[in-house]
Amino acid sequence: MSALPVLLVSHGATIFTASAADPTYAWLCSLAPRVAAASPRAVVVVSAHHVTSGEWAVTSSARPALIHDHPVSELYAERYSPPGDPALAARIVKALRAAYLQARLDPERGLDHGAWLPLRAIAPKAEVPVVMLSLNARASFDEHVAVGAALEPLRREGVLVVASGGVTHNQEAFRRGFFSGDESSKNPPAWSIGFDGWVASTLAIAEQRVRLETLAPYANQQDYAHAHPTPEHFWPVLVAAGAAGSDAGVRVHAGFQHGLSMSAFLFGELAV
Repeated sequence: MSALPVLLVSHGATIFTASAADPTYAWLCSLAPRVAAASPRAVVVVSAHHVTSGEWAVTSSARPALIHDHPVSELYAERYSPPGDPALAARIVKALRAAYLQARLDPERGLDHGAWLPLRAIAPKAEVPVVMLSLNARASFDEHVAVGAALEPLRREGVLVVASGGVTHNQEAFRRGFFSGDESSKNPPAWSIGFDGWVASTLAIAEQRVRLETLAPYANQQDYAHAHPTPEHFWPVLVAAGAAGSDAGVRVHAGFQHGLSMSAFLFGELAV
């Protein structure tokens, strides 16, 4: 079986990305038949909203709960409920420990909106088992990449890796745009356009070593401080880059929500 790809998505603001009128939601939904055709046996999700401190946590419930960690009250009745995969979770913990990374199973943690917001669009039947792998606030660039690399072999076993964060994620700028009533996709700030472009050109580098070396000093890029006042929405990019192996990233979706880049990238092939 050929390897399944890594999908890196910017999940944006729930009030938009859960709406049928949103271009990113429509694009995610357009992936559903392609994901179904690929027949993944499981999905591993790395979300910007699941961050631990000092170790990596892997959800191991057979039926993870849905977490409503967002302000959109009309979605509180959402009941997207895929099964978990405790055996796969145990394998991931074992692989992380073999890479000298501290890791543990977490049978209590459910699926936050960084996971279910894109999954409800790309896998709407909620039949494919889902396991979440946390980020780690104390981890280095190399450690985030190493975590992704530990996931890479699973791609050849029918596991789809989804990294969900934001290529740019400045909440203050988003709120200013949202409450001003401006159109969400018009006139994004120059720093968001600039950093989005740097990420796209970096992930597209063909040679894996050069790609990672170029990505490593991301925090020193001119627009990073504006694009990411806090780093957790960028860390999924690092895990995706590790899980990608030799596959370069192809931008498969672009757009903005009040300054939030909604760019998405595919590393590897997803059947048409």
